Amino acid sequence: MYVNFGKIENTNEDYKIPVSEISNTLISGDSRTGKTVAAMKIISESIKAQPAEKRFVCMTSKTDWRALAQSIEPENFHLINLGVSDAESDHFNPCIIPYGVDPQEWTDVLVENFCRTYGLLAVAKNIISDAINDLYANAGVFEAMKKSNWKDIVPELSKKVTFKEIYKELESRQNTLDDSKEGIVIKNTIPRLLDRLSPFGRDNSIESKIFGSEDSIGINDLAKIGGVIVLESAGLELTLSNFIFSVITSGFYQYGKAQEGGYKASDQRETVLVIEEADKVFVKDEFGLNESSKLEEVFEKSANHGLYVMAITQKLANLPSSLTDNAEFSVIGKQRRRNDVDVAAKKLNKEYSDVCSLVSEFSEGKFVCRKADSEPVVVTVAS
Repeated sequence: MYVNFGKIENTNEDYKIPVSEISNTLISGDSRTGKTVAAMKIISESIKAQPAEKRFVCMTSKTDWRALAQSIEPENFHLINLGVSDAESDHFNPCIIPYGVDPQEWTDVLVENFCRTYGLLAVAKNIISDAINDLYANAGVFEAMKKSNWKDIVPELSKKVTFKEIYKELESRQNTLDDSKEGIVIKNTIPRLLDRLSPFGRDNSIESKIFGSEDSIGINDLAKIGGVIVLESAGLELTLSNFIFSVITSGFYQYGKAQEGGYKASDQRETVLVIEEADKVFVKDEFGLNESSKLEEVFEKSANHGLYVMAITQKLANLPSSLTDNAEFSVIGKQRRRNDVDVAAKKLNKEYSDVCSLVSEFSEGKFVCRKADSEPVVVTVAS
């Protein structure tokens, strides 16, 4: 079974990709080059070919991806709008610990992604980590780890912890600090954390309603849905959207790693995480928080668990090298920035000058594509 991606230039041949080979994919190009159309083509045809074996989780800040509903069966399309706070919408709680994941591991995921996204240093990381651990402890999470059925109990108990509670916990700690050297350092850092978390602290804010409720879904719930899941963040502040998407990406990896057989098990399905504007979600570590980040681990090791990433970006050079290095299928549209062309040349195994002269003239819908260990070809993507 194949995805018919488009027509090869100067021939009448179809450019086909085996559905079984849809794994780590990189789609890049300037604005209005047809990146989203190309991604939707792969997704819709893959799901139509293997509806019971594949899952695509599409993370986007736009409403364009609703168009997928027109090309696949209704039972295989699921829209979750993370930017809507009404009572009928599904709300998401990042603090719910995925099934089988150690609570400390999940704390590290939350803290690292939050500090990286918001540009916070190691002191802030330690402060918020301590606060989350104490909240999990008060919810009975660590006590539950002593029981044989902890994998079932821990996710339910962790629902009591929300970013609203994290804000309140840090606020209360600020008022109890002394004037010792350590206390002053913490006292000077907490306001920066509270500033980033302030939307969660307001009772009537969108952020508080969507991400501050115990009655919310988590990674476990998303991992039970098949077909195509579109997670739409239109309406959210961009930095918060990027943080939530980074947590969901890490969450699917941690969940898959914790299951026997991962997403390749008989009761699971191979999963592709589709991230639009990936360079804004997967920001490079400029602060030295970790030598190897949780997100880099996703790019480097997730394929072993049947989990893959489709990264879509205008700024190819802004992606972590761990992501570009592990992409097995590259789709490169028109590029203008020298750094982006340089990365494209490495992925296409071509000279910089050759790639530059090629992609600089591309029109909308035209890409140079390369599957692993094959020669690149120019393809016009079928709409």
